[in-house]
Amino acid sequence: MRLFRKPKTIAEVTSTLPKQIDFLKLIMFEQWSQSIGVDPNSKTTEHTEEQIEMMTYIGQCIQYWFAEDPNDIDQKLPEEQILRIKRIQEIVPTKSHEALEQNKDFRKTIVYALRMKLVLNMSLYGKDWYKSDEGKRVTAILGRYGSEFPEEVTDRRFERLINRIARYQNLKNPRAK
Repeated sequence: MRLFRKPKTIAEVTSTLPKQIDFLKLIMFEQWSQSIGVDPNSKTTEHTEEQIEMMTYIGQCIQYWFAEDPNDIDQKLPEEQILRIKRIQEIVPTKSHEALEQNKDFRKTIVYALRMKLVLNMSLYGKDWYKSDEGKRVTAILGRYGSEFPEEVTDRRFERLINRIARYQNLKNPRAK
């Protein structure tokens, strides 16, 4: 048993954190899609217009929760899908907060992920990062929910949280070795 663990370097966190966040986003998308009766991985099922609408809504909420740029829309998408995304984005902030307020574990996951993102970006870019659009989006969500989870987040706590979620889903945490 190791009593002390060597802290991760910024380079290790920089390579690991995006994979961990993508893992969380994938799990959230799949869980939420399945909860409404949609298998997002199905290659054989034709999705109805309503299912496509809901999956687009889910994707936009996840993008909002992880403080990603709402204007970052893949321009290779069909025009109809781009218009759907833009229309859905109008209700995403309100509906995203409603969903967050319904589940404490979910809020904790988002708060931990955004704190890790904040610490990493502050280490890489300094205090000016707060002034960036991404910094403002992160601090807006943390300002609303962060005080509910006052404990400091560390890479170890974050990894334990991800591992717990992965065990629940019977998946493997995609850690950088």
